[in-house]
Amino acid sequence: MSISGHLRANETAKQLIVNLYLLFIAPILGAVFIGTLVNPAVGLYYLVLDSWVAGKITDLGEILPLFSVNKILVVFSTVALMLHMALGACNVNLRLLFSRTALCVYAFLAYLLWSSLYLMGRNEPNLLNNLAFFVLILAIMGYKTLSRLKWVVAIIIAASFGMMLSTAGLRLLDVGSLLADVSKGDRIQPGFHILVAIPFLIAFMNTTPNSKLKRLTKVLLVAAIFFVFAQLSRTLVASLLILACFYMIRGHVRAIWVMFLVPVIVSVLAVGMMTDYGQKLLRLPTEKKTQLNEQEMQAFTSGRSGLYWIAWKMFLKYPLAGNGYDSFRHPKGNTLVVAPVAEALERSALHSAWLQVLSETGIIGTILYFGLYLSAYLDFRKVRRRTQEASIYFYSEAVLAGMLLFFLGGIFDNFGFNYRIFFLFMALSSVLASVSVISPARASYQPMAFETETNYHNPLLEGASR
Repeated sequence: MSISGHLRANETAKQLIVNLYLLFIAPILGAVFIGTLVNPAVGLYYLVLDSWVAGKITDLGEILPLFSVNKILVVFSTVALMLHMALGACNVNLRLLFSRTALCVYAFLAYLLWSSLYLMGRNEPNLLNNLAFFVLILAIMGYKTLSRLKWVVAIIIAASFGMMLSTAGLRLLDVGSLLADVSKGDRIQPGFHILVAIPFLIAFMNTTPNSKLKRLTKVLLVAAIFFVFAQLSRTLVASLLILACFYMIRGHVRAIWVMFLVPVIVSVLAVGMMTDYGQKLLRLPTEKKTQLNEQEMQAFTSGRSGLYWIAWKMFLKYPLAGNGYDSFRHPKGNTLVVAPVAEALERSALHSAWLQVLSETGIIGTILYFGLYLSAYLDFRKVRRRTQEASIYFYSEAVLAGMLLFFLGGIFDNFGFNYRIFFLFMALSSVLASVSVISPARASYQPMAFETETNYHNPLLEGASR
């Protein structure tokens, strides 16, 4: 095909996308904006949906880089909320906006903004958008928390199911298999979103009184687990196994079953690693070697080993405050960035959120970032000690499990740090901790001597999980 033919085909494709957008998406967005004006929670629900599917809805609505539909809706929802507050139509828990977790998030994002403006000399609108998104969740979900929490969880489960169906369908059409192509990096993000949805599926299964919904949730849970394995990602599979251990430790699986399941899981993994699936997952060299050369190490780590060394040298150059926010991927204009960051690597993802935090924000930023995880853990401990609703407990546990997955996913991938749904989890952690009160059942229960912090069972919660 000639160059002019390619150009005409591209123009036709663009016009088709625009027409489909105007036909389907634009009316939905119009209804969302009208619904947000009537009830600001509608805007929040849409933002949760759009964030969970990684902006696949609003990407087509980009007008300017600074003003996507997502960013516009964040501002519009905030204005609608303030209007409702002025008219006395809704209440906002102002104390929630100044909770420990909220203050930790403010401090971390403020430091990132300072790093971007002062060290890099440029503004990052996504930082302000994440901050506004976080505050909006606190303001809206601080009122009618339980009912709105159920809506958010329902949206997350529905969005995850849609992602599984669409991804599996496109993959069958593309490669004729449900297993992902390991050469494509875009397989990781949907897999991680399904992975962090699993704790919400477990929480919903433990709290819903409807037996049919419980059975349906079990089916979705099995599908989600299979989907994560099908991504052929070592990070996702390892995180999933650690998540299973988390729920075993939390007492969701009886001790006698744990004694049976652990050797079974180990045996299945050992056999599975010798299969074709295991070879695709591990991507080890075909010849057994005690030491890998540079090319083999690059292949085994998917090119990460070279990038990690560059990021580590960046950290050693400026260990305290770092090189500046987003200096690894976009180092232009920054006089602090060391020479090894070459032009060819300017837009390469580092695939380690923790190392990225360390190299870009230094020790100060890393301490602030770790403080977010610590605060989320303290929120869960507060809920665990002072819970009245079984739903609050199980969903708080789900949020903690999600934070654990972000912690693990950030070691060898890009999840956490400046990731949009990371701030959704932080906001939910703060909201759930704020609504917990002393439970009569918990106050009257005295744990036995052999019951530790991890295997303690609340009678109130055990009754809700049956």
